[in-house]
Order: sequence, then structure tokens, then C-alpha cells
Amino acid sequence: MFVLTDIERLALLSGCTGLLGLVILVTACFVCPSCWLNKKITQRQRRDVESNKTHYVRNSFQLSFLEKDPPPPYESAARSSFVDAKSPDYNKRLVSVNSISSNCSDTDSVTGIPLPLLSDTEVPVIEVTENPPFDRGNVSITLQYKRIIGDDKKVFNQLRVDLKEAGELQTRAYGGRCNPYCIIGLYDAKGFNKKRRRKSGPVPLHEFHSTVVKKSQHPVFNESFFFPLENNSLKKCVLKIEAWDQDKLVNDTILGETNFLLKDVATFLSQEPSKELDVSLKLEDSKINNGQLLLGLCYLPTAERMTVAVLKANNLKKANEVHDGADFYVQAMAIYGGKIFEKRKTSRRSSSQFPVFNEMLMFDVPFSKLDHVVMLLAVFSTVPQTPSNSQEVQLRVPSKDTCIGKVVIGSTSRKHSLNHWNSMRNSPRRQVIQWHELR
Repeated sequence: MFVLTDIERLALLSGCTGLLGLVILVTACFVCPSCWLNKKITQRQRRDVESNKTHYVRNSFQLSFLEKDPPPPYESAARSSFVDAKSPDYNKRLVSVNSISSNCSDTDSVTGIPLPLLSDTEVPVIEVTENPPFDRGNVSITLQYKRIIGDDKKVFNQLRVDLKEAGELQTRAYGGRCNPYCIIGLYDAKGFNKKRRRKSGPVPLHEFHSTVVKKSQHPVFNESFFFPLENNSLKKCVLKIEAWDQDKLVNDTILGETNFLLKDVATFLSQEPSKELDVSLKLEDSKINNGQLLLGLCYLPTAERMTVAVLKANNLKKANEVHDGADFYVQAMAIYGGKIFEKRKTSRRSSSQFPVFNEMLMFDVPFSKLDHVVMLLAVFSTVPQTPSNSQEVQLRVPSKDTCIGKVVIGSTSRKHSLNHWNSMRNSPRRQVIQWHELR
């Protein structure tokens, strides 16, 4: 029979106790967050997860561009693909910009580089030329004029407008299908035809907005709108229909408008109150202009870099309608395949109809993707929201940004914007300056 001595028993007991203590210590290190070993293991796991996530985002971002529009055979080795704005390599590509101006609002937006003030001789004159005719689509409606007797035996007239559909609407200049809706207004023909109108335009007697049809160039509405009228006032009215594109990035874009004089059909509608009159109207170019923006474009083929010089704005239509303390800034967005891959914006300027920016915004654009990139520039106004209580004036109150107008420049743009883009393409390394209308 095996018998242990007292010394052997003490050694065996000490070994078991030490082994048990070691197991408890290791278990506590894995469970307790304050343990040094647990912190090291957690930090290493976190670094591995972030590294894998960064590689996945970068690869998916590059593949999304290559799948939509494969580039031509030429591809630069230095700038073969776009880099995600939130990837670690993004700050390395903006070293030259950050060294000159470090006022960055976020990772996707860098303030512009200040430029010397331009003299009056260097600023081109605003050219007032008529735009060539452009097919903006059509809209179909149905009219019906009725005389209705109310419960109190009062007689009043009613014009019913059935908005059926719109067809052949233009697509967005920076890519993608539009989200159209219509605004139908009834105006007094006498005040509508006046040459000297108020700055805000004629005031409608009645106005209705249709629902928004998502992603369609041939929207079907099938909605009815009822306009109350006085006796014998049908021939004195004008029906105005505007087609708009709802845009979440910037302000809504007007696709076209048409004016229909009701005096041309007043006799038919009055004599045949039970009949419906189908009318197809052609949309025309709108005369809405929110001001002008002076821009300079330049492309450097060797560096594969595009510079957008935001110089000044002129005659901002909504500058008088905003708060006295409002500030203005211009945000430029580079769009490829319908997605924004880089953003830049200028510093803020005080409220004025003629703000001067004189800043340069730089974008890294590979030469192989130059014909597929569209620049979207929008003028925003920031209106501070003052608190209701006068004692809380010193508290920080969030501001509200409103888009006044926009300019789209690229190979898919139209009219003068397309001419400006082609001039930049045909004149590398040279700054091409031109005025643009804000829509």
C-alpha cells in the first residue's frame, strides 16, 4: 500500500492549490474587462475587425464603379480607381489640400483654397442668349365645367381638372431617373399677362400639388382637382401646369411648364357642361432663374486632377427672402455612376445678392473616368434659428440650410454647361471661366 509522508502530502496540497489558483486567475483575466491580458486580447481583435471592414468597404466601393461602367483601356497606375472618402488612404491623398487649408467640416468635405481677387477686366460678361428649343415632354389633362347648386340653393361654378399622365420627361443631368410631380395653378389672365410683375411672380387664385411618382419618365397620376369659379369668369383665367423633379440632394428641378388660356375652350365647356374635353399640352422651358454663378474649370492630365474655381455669384433671387444673418456657401459634388464619391465646399459668405467666394476646390479624377464624371454645384443659404426666449440668445442653436439653386456641368449636361465642359476638355491646363444660371 502506497503511503505518503507528511512532507509529500504538503507538497501535493501546495501543487493543487497553485494549479487551482492559476486556473482562477486566467479565467478572471478573460472575464474581467479591467485585466491587462483581457485588454490586449480585445484590442487585437478589434484591430483585426476594423482592418477587415476597411478592406471590404474599399473593395466593394471600387467594384461598384467597375461593374456599372467599365473604364476604357487606358488606366493610370497611380490613380487607377477611386478611394472611399472614409478609408485610411483618403487623408493621404488630401495632404496638399489640408496643408493649405485645414478648416475641414467633415471627412467628406474640405474647404476651398483662397484665390486672389479678380479684377473687373478678368471677369467675363454675362451673355444673355436665347436657349435653343429643347423637347421637355408633354402632359395630358381632362377638363370639365359644371354648375353646382349647394344646400343653401346657392349656385356656383366648378372647373374639374383631371391630371392623367406626363410623357417623355427629361432625365436628370447628373444621372438617374427623376421623381416627377406636377403643380397646377389657376391664375387671373389680366394679372398673369402683365409685363411688370412682382419679383415673386403672379399670385395664383388656386393651386394644387400632385403626388410624387418615384423613378419614372412617364408618370401616371390619375388625380382630379376642383377649382371653384365665379359666374362667367372661366374665360378670364389661365391654367398653368408645372412639372417638377423631387431631389433630396439639392432643390427640386423644374422639368417644364405650360400655360393654357381657358378662353379658347370656355364656349365649348359652358355649352356642354356634361362633356369632358381631353387636352394634350406640350411642356416648354421654364424662365425660372435663381441667379448666376461664375465658375472656372481646369483639368491637369498629368496629375489627373480637376480644379473648380468658385469665383462669385450674381443676382441671387432668394437672397432678400432669407434671414438678415444668413450666410451663403457653395457645395460641389463629384458624381460617378449616379453616386457621390467626393464633396467639397467653400467657406461661408455674408448675406448679399452678390457674394464673392474666390476659392478653388480640387478633385482627383482619373483621365479614364473624366467623360463619366458630372459636377453638381449648389448654392446654399444658412439661416440661424434664434430661440424664442430672449434670455437664451447665447445658446447654440442649430442652423437650417436651404438650397437656392444648382448648376450641373459634365458630358451629360446641356446647353452652356456642356460648352463649358467641352472647352475644359479641349484646353487642358488652362482655366476656363464662364457664367452659369442657377436652376
